[in-house]
Amino acid sequence: MQKNISMTTKARASFSLANNMARTPSLSKRIRVSEPVEGVEFFSLKTKMPNLVTLAGSFLGGSNFSSNPKLADLTVEMLEEGTTRHSREALRDTLSAIGATIEFLCCGDRVTFRAKFLKEHTSKIVEILAEQILHPGFDAHILRTTKEREIGKLKLDLDSTWYRAQERLSQWLYPKGHPNYESPIREKIAAVRHLSRSDLVRFHKMWGRGSFLISAVGDVSDSDIARMIRRYFSPWKKTALTKPPRFPNANRIATRIRETILMHDKTSVDFLVGGALPIDTRHSDYYALVLGLHVFGGGGFTSRLMQNVREKKGLSYHVRAGLYGMEDFTNGFWYAYGSFAPGLLAQGERAMEAELKKFATRGITKNELAVRKESIAGNYIISLATTGGLAGKILQNAEEERPKEYIDEYPAILKRLTLQEVNGAIDTYVHPGRAVSVVAGAVQK
Repeated sequence: MQKNISMTTKARASFSLANNMARTPSLSKRIRVSEPVEGVEFFSLKTKMPNLVTLAGSFLGGSNFSSNPKLADLTVEMLEEGTTRHSREALRDTLSAIGATIEFLCCGDRVTFRAKFLKEHTSKIVEILAEQILHPGFDAHILRTTKEREIGKLKLDLDSTWYRAQERLSQWLYPKGHPNYESPIREKIAAVRHLSRSDLVRFHKMWGRGSFLISAVGDVSDSDIARMIRRYFSPWKKTALTKPPRFPNANRIATRIRETILMHDKTSVDFLVGGALPIDTRHSDYYALVLGLHVFGGGGFTSRLMQNVREKKGLSYHVRAGLYGMEDFTNGFWYAYGSFAPGLLAQGERAMEAELKKFATRGITKNELAVRKESIAGNYIISLATTGGLAGKILQNAEEERPKEYIDEYPAILKRLTLQEVNGAIDTYVHPGRAVSVVAGAVQK
């Protein structure tokens, strides 16, 4: 009886995707775009969330603009450590008193920030944000402490099986100077030790208007926030920074490479395999490859790797696959990852390699395609349900130089993908025979 009234998995997926597509909100028409001051592009979206505002923004000046692998990171970290006008304690007390947060993050091309606060405190937050960006104190004593803390984090990375595996994979796939190349940890530690306050001050002077993007979502008045941006960021000079020149190509891998990093006294072993890609997020094959790898190792417990390596065989603590390192129009890489008990490494690695070979040679099925379209589209729509999710997505679209309409179009792009396109992308870009695998941990002989 139940079988007669139930939809098939395929029908259920098609029905759900159609419903998701119908429910996708038309957001782009409500996004207002302006230039409050030269060199600052401002996006605002008023929502029904009362009294809550999220700002998300970025500007050129990240790690890709420095040959020192830690200069940009330290400069950005010091933005939260006080200004020339207020101590870090005073700023923290002010933010805490009004229940607001401001956070900075150093990325490849860009420095990003995010602020969450109540509408009534908008002017104060924009003022503090501008003060932190324009007038950081770079206190020498705090810098010493920050450097010590950063060195401590790097030493912990030296003892991390995951970090050591992905660091070495990046060095096999890319030459030094490529954004996805990870400098050896000991070089990073030395780079931190050699940094001085004057290095940070010189690097900070390169920042400015001209590449500045800000999105505001929530209970916002675009004219009020635009006026505040104009007031507090007009004094900031124009930057001379432009997008970095084309980076070197990935290393050519002609045959399969496997490396073992022996780390004693570890309770697990990390296995990581991957291959460099000749495409970035703007390529027509990008979406097909995203969907294919989502079937292989994304989407939680329903992926092939989770079902066949962990659930059925019980070999792994965790397995996943996907794309990485594709920010800032960079050619990234595909990867598959598994974490195993030392005694199960050989079985686990064989199981993952078998699944990878099957994926690369046979691709995915028509049913998997339908289910994953629904899953990715649904997750995307859910991600737009908060002011933070919306602000971040609007900012990402601007950074990727996409039109604002893209925020509505993404689910439709997925819906149009065909099985031939997805399997064609897998066949074109996923080559286990020319991949690199790295094993890090307490490998048993």
